[in-house]
Amino acid sequence: MEAAALVDLLLEKDRPRYRQLLTDHKEDPTAALEYLQDYLPDEFPCPDELYLMGEEDGSSDLEPGIVYAIFAESDLYLLRPTRKLERLQEVTQLEPTRSLWTTWG
Repeated sequence: MEAAALVDLLLEKDRPRYRQLLTDHKEDPTAALEYLQDYLPDEFPCPDELYLMGEEDGSSDLEPGIVYAIFAESDLYLLRPTRKLERLQEVTQLEPTRSLWTTWG
């Protein structure tokens, strides 16, 4: 997603500074990323990286010259047990341990 769209998730008082950081530091948006890490409300996932799309990157979906927010895929999904697992937990009273193997398995 475009990094500029994240401005709507910030508090009203924090929005102008984020916009300014995005425009002033477009070539190296780490300052804007650090600002997001500090001021983005906890209920929203913070991007792992802000990336300026260049001409040489060559993507049909993304426009060059735009800063995009890149999220960790695991931050975008809620891990909820399936109905079958919930019933199994009720019967056995066991709690599963989450790991990459259980997530991708």
